[in-house]
Amino acid sequence: MNREVIIDTNLIFAFLHRNQAKSARFFFSEQGINFLTPNFFVYETFLHHDILLEKSKGTKEATHSLFEKVVEKLCFVNETTISVKNFVDAYYLCKDVDDKDTPFIALSLELNAPLWTRDTILKKHLISNNFTNFFDENLL
Repeated sequence: MNREVIIDTNLIFAFLHRNQAKSARFFFSEQGINFLTPNFFVYETFLHHDILLEKSKGTKEATHSLFEKVVEKLCFVNETTISVKNFVDAYYLCKDVDDKDTPFIALSLELNAPLWTRDTILKKHLISNNFTNFFDENLL
């Protein structure tokens, strides 16, 4: 049985433009985890496309190719499948840091699945508000 993990866009961005080789290797090689993300991921990626290319260590073509491999590994979840209660709870959990993280937190709440993120500010804020369902590949 596969485990579900909610993956934040910032982690995918890190795969594309920072030295996150260990996390990226884990992401691409892991077979026992379904990596889920809300459809908002597409919007966020499109919004930051130019910045991603600018910060990428590779060519435009190599970055697009890597991104295509990332997308093939993700399972996208329509936000309409998330309850209003979980969306509202998620909004209040992250509004003081970045309300754009609401869909990711809401999906984590809805599925009771851990969130995999590299956003340390968000993570500290969530912990201070009793959200502690995080994924860490180093603990496996």
